[in-house]
Amino acid sequence: MTAPRLILHVGDRKTGTTTIQHVLDARARDPEAHGGTFGVHYPLAGRKVPQRITHVNLTHELLDDKRFAPDLGGWADLAAELEAAQPPLTVISSEGFESVPPAVVAEALDKYVPAGTEITLVAYIRPHVDRIVASYAQNVKTGKYVRRLDTFARRSMRGRLGALHKRAAAWKDVFGDRYHVRPYARDLLMDRDVVADFLVGQVGLDPAVMQNLPPIPDENPTPGVQVLELIRELTRTMTKGGRDLPTGADHRVLAPLRATLMELYPNDPKLRLSPDLVDACIETCMEDAQAMDRDFMDGQPIFEGALRRSAEQARAATTPDPMADHDVALHAAYATAMATLLRVRLDPT
Repeated sequence: MTAPRLILHVGDRKTGTTTIQHVLDARARDPEAHGGTFGVHYPLAGRKVPQRITHVNLTHELLDDKRFAPDLGGWADLAAELEAAQPPLTVISSEGFESVPPAVVAEALDKYVPAGTEITLVAYIRPHVDRIVASYAQNVKTGKYVRRLDTFARRSMRGRLGALHKRAAAWKDVFGDRYHVRPYARDLLMDRDVVADFLVGQVGLDPAVMQNLPPIPDENPTPGVQVLELIRELTRTMTKGGRDLPTGADHRVLAPLRATLMELYPNDPKLRLSPDLVDACIETCMEDAQAMDRDFMDGQPIFEGALRRSAEQARAATTPDPMADHDVALHAAYATAMATLLRVRLDPT
């Protein structure tokens, strides 16, 4: 008898996780809606409401995070669900696992997953420069960071975003060959598509499954540099003097504002690091990139190559700086006016 399999998709953040989760969720909730046979059990435990597509609640429980919601289901609920369904193939997915110590994850799997289950962990990891840029954009667009890109980049390359190998090695130390790293780079993904790479390349589904996928909404688009600067300046103005953003500001204000601004700026240039920042990243992160290639890429220069290409691309960029001095001043004026109006509307006291 073939042992049941469980694939634990552990992120990273900003590597197409939302897209993968949309597909898994849609097929789990209505297996016949898009034709074909899927054959993946995507547990409800950890995401028991229609709008939840990720098992982040399971990570919140492991971290004793105050955001843990028992009504969404926890690890004990997962154990009960797997015992009742006895699926041959299960996928659990949350980028939140990136923040959980690997030993804590191992303990939970040992305790709650049926004995004899073959467990594989899959992590998609962005090369250094791409991850720094993507993380900055995500934090700014959701109102969590108000300082400029150069400050964020220099701090990040000296911190956890510049130490990819240290984090990956910690998972490898606990899970050994059960932990698989995939570089999140379009040219290296199966069919240049993270969904195909995950479902076919990592989970092992028949390639025909890609012909029966549901429409995938783009719910986490990355704004261009001008939109990000507007949002950053707005958030910075609203939080001057140590004030917090009003409750619900991200969903009630920033999300619809992002959507509107992205329609107004359809040709907004992509955010990028300056050549000086890329050079600093190369100097700081090259040893880490080489270690990633040595230990996780079979010696192929994937992460080192990505660093070197980042320098070439930064120097070859001909797009003028969209944040010239007059643009910054104009954005600051708009942000001040909008912040005043929003403060009155969201927090009238």
